[in-house]
Parts: sequence; structure tokens; C-alpha cells
Amino acid sequence: MALLRNDLGLISLSVEAKAGESFDKTVDQWLNQNGKKVGREARLQWLAEALHGAVEPKGLGILRYQLFHRTVSALKEAHRCGAFAAVMLVQAFPGAEESFSDFSQFANYLGVAVEPERLAKVPSHETPTLFIGWVSSPVASDQQIAQLLSAMA
Repeated sequence: MALLRNDLGLISLSVEAKAGESFDKTVDQWLNQNGKKVGREARLQWLAEALHGAVEPKGLGILRYQLFHRTVSALKEAHRCGAFAAVMLVQAFPGAEESFSDFSQFANYLGVAVEPERLAKVPSHETPTLFIGWVSSPVASDQQIAQLLSAMA
């Protein structure tokens, strides 16, 4: 999480980094984890409502729970700090390319089409304005990091 400021005011930024891994459990897997649904259905309802999305279980089951959680975290922090915008950004390192389809499905649920390297405005959110995005990041070598640190000293 980061709180940013620009000429318009504060922005809440939530980053989910991925490197050769999935977004973890689907909503169906998360709901049925260890056979315990107690409280999870209510939490899912709350997350979906916070995103102004549908709560129809059939439509949510294949989506990744982690994306709901991370996106609502950005919104909650924006509300808490009075930020005008909330951003949930996926920072994708090599090996995360397969996760883009999961991210795209989640974006479709929110009513937006996404492209790598671009922020997309979620139409159902005006206060704060919600954006989601995917950015591809190369892995820095030890030498590159050392050079950067030495330049900062």
C-alpha cells in the first residue's frame, strides 16, 4: 500500500506483485476452503458490494479472491484518507503472464477491458474514482541494484 499525492490530491495505491505464481484461490475454492463457509459468504457479499459488483455466486466462482481483497483494500484506504482516487495495480514480473487472463476476467466483472501497461477506470466508482492496471516489470540484476544504490548514496 502507498499513499500518493498529485496536483488533484491524494491517491491510494495497492500493489499486488506476481512472479510465476497465480492469484491463489478462486472464489469457489476460497468459499469452500476446509469445508468452512461460515462468515465467508457474508465477507464475499461485502467485498462485491464495495466494488459495486454483482454478488451472483455463479458469476464470481471462477474469479480470484485475492483480486477482490486487494482492490477493496485500495478503496478502503482511499475512503479513510479522503483520497480522490484508488488504484489497484498488478506488478507482473517474468513468469506471471498466465495470470493476466485471471486479471482480465476480474476487470470484466468490474465492467472494464484492460490492457497491459495502462490504467483502466472502473465506471461504477466516482468517489473515490477506482482504477485498475497491469504493469510488466523486468527483474533487476544484482549489479543494476548495486549501481542504483551507489548513485543514491
